[in-house]
Amino acid sequence: MQSVGLDGKTSPLKSVDQTARANIVAIKTVQPSGPYRLIGHSYGGVVAYEMARILLEQGEEISSLVLLDSLAPSIMQVKGADDEATELFELCVTLGKLYGTDLKIDLERLRQSSGEGNAQYIINLLNDRGLEINSEQFEAFYRVYRANLHCYLTYKPSILSRNIDVSLYRATQENRGPAVTPPDYGWNQLLPSPVRIYDVEANHFSILDKVDIFRKIAESPVK
Repeated sequence: MQSVGLDGKTSPLKSVDQTARANIVAIKTVQPSGPYRLIGHSYGGVVAYEMARILLEQGEEISSLVLLDSLAPSIMQVKGADDEATELFELCVTLGKLYGTDLKIDLERLRQSSGEGNAQYIINLLNDRGLEINSEQFEAFYRVYRANLHCYLTYKPSILSRNIDVSLYRATQENRGPAVTPPDYGWNQLLPSPVRIYDVEANHFSILDKVDIFRKIAESPVK
């Protein structure tokens, strides 16, 4: 599911609830009723959780919910919001990792420069690595990034109304969470039964390369 607002024309959504409901409308155009198998990475795992919660309340069946290196909102909110320079730094790292390149970013330069100057600095870094992106595309991506971060930090989830199969895949390289992160990444407090946990030799981004493996596991019968 693509985030609303990446087209540079539509405004990003303002809450996890809005995002989940927009996604549900979209998936129902393809599959009008369950059972549904949901999977989400990072913030997408939080959206997938809310989609599962809403669908359960609507009487739909959820076969599985797979969370890929996704922190529960309570854990993410302990970390809190970063300053704008750090946000830009994280955004640039995210873009680079998604496209398989390691960008060398000067965080202090970001802190000492203006917003417009920082944007051009990052765009130049990306272009130098062969990632063609212009200022309009970058601004759209940054707006969506900040909107999603706001949604993550303000989301107050309700507990699932019914028991479903939930799996958490934790990336064992480059731990991104707060200093003290529980093994379940905070999800068990929202679930009727404990989440199943799997460790994956990957970082927060390379874990996506193994998505086919996760899909096969998610589709296998629960023992």
